[in-house]
Amino acid sequence: MSDPPSRRWFQIHLSTALILTITAGALMGGNMVLRRQPEIELYPLGGRQNAFVYSCGWPWVYRTHANGVELIRSTAEDRKGLNFWFAVLALPGLAVFLEILIRRRDRERTK
Repeated sequence: MSDPPSRRWFQIHLSTALILTITAGALMGGNMVLRRQPEIELYPLGGRQNAFVYSCGWPWVYRTHANGVELIRSTAEDRKGLNFWFAVLALPGLAVFLEILIRRRDRERTK
């Protein structure tokens, strides 16, 4: 009986593709969905006002609003870039890690 053809280096398993898809969706969701933070007290023009704070971005927050007023602005573009590069580096790293685990298991199974 002949041996099955070896897998090319750029082919990935279906389970790896599914996990990468879910991870990419989670990273996109974490960067697009506003999350509500604990209530804070603001002191606009000498008055006192409670505000709900909403933030956007994961793992680095790049946008924060309280009652429609943007609180973080100076580093927003830098943090968006950090989130982008985190995803660009994390997804291929995860793919390589998962493929190493799967191929190691397949090698041990064939022994």
